[in-house]
Amino acid sequence: MAGRRVSFAALALSLLIAAPAADPAQAADARVLPKGRSRLSVVYGFSDGIRDVFNDKGQRESAVKDYNISLSAQNFSAALPDLQNLIDYLNATGLHYDAAQSGASSFGIVTDPSKPLLGDALERGFLNVGGAGSRKQYNLMYQYGLTDRLSLGFSLPFIKQSVDFGASITGSNTANDIYKGFVAQNPGAMGELVNTLNMVKNVQISTLQGLLESRGYSRVTSQTKSGIGDIVLGGRYNYLEGDTRAGEWIASAQSGVTVPTGKRFSPADVLAQNFGQGAWDISTAHIANFRPKLANWVMVSHSANYTHRFASTSRKRVRTSDSDVLPDASTEEDLDAQLGDKFWTTIGANFKVASFVSLDFNYEWYWKGQDSYQGSRAGRDYGYLSDDTSLYLETFQAGLTLSSIQAVLDYKFPLPGDLSFNYYLPVTGKNTVIAPFAAMELALYF
Repeated sequence: MAGRRVSFAALALSLLIAAPAADPAQAADARVLPKGRSRLSVVYGFSDGIRDVFNDKGQRESAVKDYNISLSAQNFSAALPDLQNLIDYLNATGLHYDAAQSGASSFGIVTDPSKPLLGDALERGFLNVGGAGSRKQYNLMYQYGLTDRLSLGFSLPFIKQSVDFGASITGSNTANDIYKGFVAQNPGAMGELVNTLNMVKNVQISTLQGLLESRGYSRVTSQTKSGIGDIVLGGRYNYLEGDTRAGEWIASAQSGVTVPTGKRFSPADVLAQNFGQGAWDISTAHIANFRPKLANWVMVSHSANYTHRFASTSRKRVRTSDSDVLPDASTEEDLDAQLGDKFWTTIGANFKVASFVSLDFNYEWYWKGQDSYQGSRAGRDYGYLSDDTSLYLETFQAGLTLSSIQAVLDYKFPLPGDLSFNYYLPVTGKNTVIAPFAAMELALYF
């Protein structure tokens, strides 16, 4: 199990609850507000029952697949050195274990060399881990038309996320057989190692929780946390608005800054998910809309977006060797971090089916580069922290918008606003959770 973060400590890596890459209720829209006009909106997005991931080969699998493991002494010998001594001692007896004879008077202990040695067969059973994540996010968004060409705005997110966790131990307890068939027949032969064998045969979920605590981690239970996420400030400049034979074009350039205001949690809290990325970034985007004259009820859109994240620090536990599968509190340090840059592009269309109803369909391709970390302790390999941190995701979006703007212009309704409903479905990807999410936005103009 070299390189694997055993049991509960690694579960957090698989249940990452990812925030949407962009505003979850807006298609690629190049339009800006008229001078002096404002748009205030509240977005509510949620994703529930997050259980699966796209792995590094793009295959769908359970988020906790790698952590449903055999509780063999070999799997945990790096975290508990006495286990390796116990394995070596039992193997040195030359005795073997046959699971088919577990119920016999020998308790499965045999001399048949085709069967595994006692130490190699030593295990408590099988650890079954189950988990599901959910995320709810509210965004307060405001935009203001500084000129007829330039709009400025901000987004303030409030996040509530939960992880439901459960674990059980099933399967054969060969440690109990070995105790009954060997130790009970050879009292005193193992000396202090009998205490280690007793510990293995009596392992319960509470024992594993205690192991985590002994390494400086918090006990793992289902949890719900809430707080403010990263604030985004930005602007959009409409540099082109033209009417051609083919139709109407609108093109805008957009830029923004992420302020790292979201809370980040201690590495000891293995299930807690950070509310922010912990780094400043700057983003740029180009958005283009085209409305053909032959079908002016259709607007085709495209956007290209890039985000550069600046150097930051990140507090992590760093293993002392490949076999250090559960780094303790003494390995914790503040690392220099360079989070991977992000790029995504979308293509889509908006269909106006009535004066107050429109439909949106969009497809997004999203990439994030590899993160890198560096610390100050000599002899440490920090490179493994970058493994599987690059990301790729394709997402399909469908939405419905109800608008009162035309009714206001026709003096049939007093309040200009939009009400949007959107659904986002991950289609394929690598190194990312599979988190379909829905979003609703209520926007008012004044």
